[in-house]
Amino acid sequence: MNERRKRNRTDLDAFLMLKRLDGTQIQEIYIQVTNVSPTGIGFNCYEVLEKGSVYEGTLTIWTKEKLPVFIDIVRSRELEDGGYNYGALFVGMPELYSRKISVYQTVEETKLKGRR
Repeated sequence: MNERRKRNRTDLDAFLMLKRLDGTQIQEIYIQVTNVSPTGIGFNCYEVLEKGSVYEGTLTIWTKEKLPVFIDIVRSRELEDGGYNYGALFVGMPELYSRKISVYQTVEETKLKGRR
């Protein structure tokens, strides 16, 4: 498979709550984040989300801080358990939030290097 990500992704134990922004649906969706980068996020959920749709969310990061985010679904695939795995790009992510994710990645990479 050809890697198209612009930045490395890091595993993150976090949660994201989403609302669709098209005005027709204001359903809160709870998902499990599988990985994150300063530019995007991967996650699993049991709801069908439309590719190309933008969702508003609140990302709870490792510090328990809640970051308001907007994501654009760019990839989806069905999982064996009936759920879905999605890839999304952050839309209009403030620089401060991107830096927090970058710092987290740096810390995690340093930990991994120290274990070798």
